[in-house]
Amino acid sequence: MGEINLFFLIWIAVVLFSIGLIILIILNFIKKDTTLVAIEKSLKDGSYKKALNLALKIAKDNPKDFLVKYYIAQAYEGLRDYKQAAVYYEKASIAAGLSAEEEIKNQIFLKVAESFRKIKKYNEAMGYYVLVLEKEPKNLKALIGISEILFEQENYKKAKEYLDVYVKAKPDNLKARFMLGKSSAKTNDYSTAMDNLEFILQNIKINDEVLITNTSLLLADVYLATKNYSKATNVLKKLLDKQIEMDIVVVKIADAYIRNNQTKEAIVFAQQNINRVSKEAQCELYYFMGNAYMKEDEIMKAAKSWNAAYKINPSYKDLKSIVSRYNYLIEHPELEPLFSKNESSFESFVLSLLNYPYVKQIIKKENFWVIESGDISYLVYRKPFPVSMAELNEMEKVIKQNFKANSKCILFSLFGITNESFTSSDVYDASKMDLVSEIDFINRLKKENLKQPDKN
Repeated sequence: MGEINLFFLIWIAVVLFSIGLIILIILNFIKKDTTLVAIEKSLKDGSYKKALNLALKIAKDNPKDFLVKYYIAQAYEGLRDYKQAAVYYEKASIAAGLSAEEEIKNQIFLKVAESFRKIKKYNEAMGYYVLVLEKEPKNLKALIGISEILFEQENYKKAKEYLDVYVKAKPDNLKARFMLGKSSAKTNDYSTAMDNLEFILQNIKINDEVLITNTSLLLADVYLATKNYSKATNVLKKLLDKQIEMDIVVVKIADAYIRNNQTKEAIVFAQQNINRVSKEAQCELYYFMGNAYMKEDEIMKAAKSWNAAYKINPSYKDLKSIVSRYNYLIEHPELEPLFSKNESSFESFVLSLLNYPYVKQIIKKENFWVIESGDISYLVYRKPFPVSMAELNEMEKVIKQNFKANSKCILFSLFGITNESFTSSDVYDASKMDLVSEIDFINRLKKENLKQPDKN
């Protein structure tokens, strides 16, 4: 009988212990759920320190609960401690890998990526964006997130791949279209760049001057690259009218005119706007004016424009070599008729240069004249460059065909002849052709040699 009572007492004890354990577990769950509710409320109210303290307390008893780690990360993020936020979001993602659904895992992966991005750990961020895209190839947050990182890193080729997918899903996101437009332009896909940039300017509804300006400047570059010079000018003139980014806009318009062989328009435009821009931009405009004048065969004006640019910034592009080459023209303005389009002015200059010789005949070619005087042939080259081998060949033919009896030739070329001509025995023979160039040429222009002959 005693044994039965003992067994019964033990059984009662076990039952009571089990009930107590169950009650304890239930109480713990209730306590945890109550705490979780309190954490959620604190996060919602912006009481991040309170939320963090509550979450850290229950984390000790629930080390594998991804939701608790997620709340800790949210609290750190709210406190702007992004480094700790990244740590706990990553811990939450690992814990979620064991129990959570794919959708929840991806949400956590996105938070991990965003936190890493905020602390500039871009490779880690991209890794988590990729994890999301492996499960959801069209996840918009992951697509735009990884696109922005790649774009900022100037990895335009890879950024374009993700942006193509994103823009197809979100065609009205104009900032994404701008990134796609720039990425396309940088990878020489000008057609895609043009489509997206034009779409922005046609559909922008808010007064976002920054986006409008950046899009217009980039679209102008695309137009220039594809030789749509008039379109480039039209886009830029809209910014010019608003006096936006004047230094950049004015220079680009001048460049567009020159590329389109509108040299006169380029010169007039540069002259009209030269005082509306900074010194740095003035340097560029003078440089373009020099190029335009050179195309117009206004050699002295070209030299003066380049010299003006050089005074502002001697290091700009190839100004140093240009000014060095054409320094004679700046120092000796009396050379101007040498490059004049006016034949009468050029002829007077030539006769003065040759000290008014007896002239039997003159043969006029586009780049040079040949003057026959007795048994000497004078050649005067009228271009601001060294004489090329091809031109020497042409000169030789003219002399052989017209002045067979002449035994001596004198070539006047301010900038001499090309190096290849010096090394070619088939063309240049110093024993048969004297070369007058550079300082020797200048010396012929001294005042005593340029006096008009006495008519009496």
